[in-house]
Amino acid sequence: MNTIIDTITVKQLAELAMQVELNDNIDFGMLPVMEQESYEMIAASTLNMLHGKSLAEQIAILLASVTHLTVENFVLNATINQSDQ
Repeated sequence: MNTIIDTITVKQLAELAMQVELNDNIDFGMLPVMEQESYEMIAASTLNMLHGKSLAEQIAILLASVTHLTVENFVLNATINQSDQ
């Protein structure tokens, strides 16, 4: 059974992720990589991580990844806000 993981391209996934950013801009100004390059690199890594896994495994990996990244983002924002005070 084919899933979105088997059919979506790196470029399509990167573009979807960039659409999410429209409401929460990321400042790439101080980074040595370009925005498009960053999204495509992470999109490729994500697809590689999920490729060949069952749908249940894909969902579990994605849920764990989203939870981890949300907690990481929360901690980084709290740290930035604390240092700004």
